Amino acid sequence: MAATYRAAAKFVEKTRDFFPGMIYTNVSAVGATTLAEELTLLGPRYANGVIVTQVVPAVSGYSSIVLEYKNALAKYFPGEAPDSSSLEGYISANVLSRR
Repeated sequence: MAATYRAAAKFVEKTRDFFPGMIYTNVSAVGATTLAEELTLLGPRYANGVIVTQVVPAVSGYSSIVLEYKNALAKYFPGEAPDSSSLEGYISANVLSRR
């Protein structure tokens, strides 16, 4: 899928009974954390078998861009938890602003 989290969750909800063993995949722009939360609200069977690709380093890692991102997040959005979606946005903004 290449859908927003709500549309993706609705698709899984509507098709899970017809295809109980299906594995769903979505691109990173969906927001893995938000999609997981949305599916968990529907019930555990909806979250099982859902894969979200990630195109950024692990948020728990120690690469220079991840550390820079975490510092900026803490400075400008204190209390906000780091996640791969906002890291992806941070990297994209850096690529555009450094040209």
